[in-house]
Amino acid sequence: MNDLASIAGRSDDEELATRAVWALALCVNAYRAGPAWAPLDPDLVDSGNFFVDTMLEQADDNAVAELLALKKLAELRLIPKLAGPFSLGPTFELSKPGASQRIGAEADLVAGGLLLDIKTILAPKNRAGLRPDVLKPDSVYQLLGYALLDYSNQYNIEQLGIYSARYGSLIEWPLERATSLLSGGKFDLSVARQEVWDLMQQELA
Repeated sequence: MNDLASIAGRSDDEELATRAVWALALCVNAYRAGPAWAPLDPDLVDSGNFFVDTMLEQADDNAVAELLALKKLAELRLIPKLAGPFSLGPTFELSKPGASQRIGAEADLVAGGLLLDIKTILAPKNRAGLRPDVLKPDSVYQLLGYALLDYSNQYNIEQLGIYSARYGSLIEWPLERATSLLSGGKFDLSVARQEVWDLMQQELA
């Protein structure tokens, strides 16, 4: 894993770095989904073939080209709009591994108070044969859930955002406005976070 991360972050060979990123994504998927749903990495480990070179071979040429295209689009449409401090894959008090963990929740990115979720979904074709970018309510609720889990306000979340990677589209909302609109009135975030915290401390029946 460390060797793959080093290649992904430091290699001047764009294709090699992209293959390393793909390999790391496979490792993350295996960790999150488990061997039943993502058997490739566990099978390689069990067979004694889990090596850097083996993992670098997992992405075919089409996958490499697709990932490079997404990267270049993000460099134009997303990266220039972000500011630090950055937290990659942030977890929260209730979702950090350990005895106090109550839920599995890991966001994509917090950048300068912007809680950002990155979507790579390609919309289905409509009657005109086009694939318009579609904002789904569940995507917004997911971000709100993360914001509510930030019990101690560790990440100083002030904005919610969704980046549609295949469309190069970044949408942002002030957290205060999003919560007031969706709740239908004034929303006390600190009170809501406390309620979520208390709920998560209850023992399951």
